[in-house]
Amino acid sequence: MTAGILTDVTAPFADKSGIFKAARLFEVGDFVGAKWEAAQFAKGKSVEDLAAHFRLRTRGGVGVGLKPGVFQPDGIDGTLAYLDRSSPLRAKLLAAAEAHPEELARAMYLTAAIGEAHRHHCPVKEKKGTQDPKDWERWSVALRDTALEMTRAIQSREPSNVRDLAAKVNRVCTDCHNVFRSCN
Repeated sequence: MTAGILTDVTAPFADKSGIFKAARLFEVGDFVGAKWEAAQFAKGKSVEDLAAHFRLRTRGGVGVGLKPGVFQPDGIDGTLAYLDRSSPLRAKLLAAAEAHPEELARAMYLTAAIGEAHRHHCPVKEKKGTQDPKDWERWSVALRDTALEMTRAIQSREPSNVRDLAAKVNRVCTDCHNVFRSCN
């Protein structure tokens, strides 16, 4: 990736509300506002409602990029999964990230906002077997923070860090799903 810092990638979200506004607030450094907006967005929604944002755009997800088809697969979950794998698709995704880094950075700000929203939806109130609200909190925060770290790697044009952080995001998701998937 070439040099140059991206700024204002969430500007298209400036007049939106909910999870999009939380993503915007994370980018501009208003962490208190982003956390509040994510919590408000999460009210009345299930974990599945929040996780649906990660799906392919054709299956109700937000996709990656403002225009469909820039990234294939066109879903945050699929993009992260293939960035984490050694495959021809990873090379295509990294090329798309180099050509359109703002699109991937925007998706990671959304991921951070969704991770923050997830904090408020632990399916158990107290430790039950391997399901511990403290782990849910830890994984939700790790998703948020790793996604924000990935935006910095994308913006700094560091493809090896982008790959490593995609793997870290996937591990956080997998670890949480392994414990809590049966609750959904």
